Amino acid sequence: GCLLSRTADGKPLMMSGSPADISKQKEAEAQLANAYDLLEQSNTIARIGTWEIDVQNRQLRWSKVTKEIYEVPNDFVCPIEQAIHFYREGKDQETITQLLQRAVHEGLSFDIELSILTYTKKQRWVRIVGISKLNDQICERVYGTIQDISERKRIEKMKDEFISTVSHELRTPLTSISGALGLMVNGVMGELPEKLTSMLH
Repeated sequence: GCLLSRTADGKPLMMSGSPADISKQKEAEAQLANAYDLLEQSNTIARIGTWEIDVQNRQLRWSKVTKEIYEVPNDFVCPIEQAIHFYREGKDQETITQLLQRAVHEGLSFDIELSILTYTKKQRWVRIVGISKLNDQICERVYGTIQDISERKRIEKMKDEFISTVSHELRTPLTSISGALGLMVNGVMGELPEKLTSMLH
């Protein structure tokens, strides 16, 4: 609505307007809010957070799950320069820096597993996926997901240690058996029947 005219002494005289049925718009907004809520719940269950870097304004935004993974307070706002310090010094910091630079300057996506140190100094393994959004060949933002894969890494380590232990324990007796069979095949115990030689081979 809007005011069309006033009286001589400045009081409102006539207004005009029109109603509009926005039921469908409100319904769509409710469905979108519900879908977003379901996505957030799914991400929480799967331990998948989202992140976004506004390249032009040099701002970093983390979702609720991302903050939980980094173990930061809910109201924590991470300066873009500080984010690198959550990664292990050396190779991991260099790797994520290079990947982000390539995403910004070359528009390249990435999918990497790295080790982080949380706000409370706990070590965690995370999988980070990053995608660039370009506008006229200029990167406006880099965004993606982060997933806590610490449990998977723990199980993989246990499996590798188990296989290594079993391999070591089996190697010594198998070497002895193999050596003894080799001696028999080479005639140390005299001439053997053809069937037995074939079986030993």
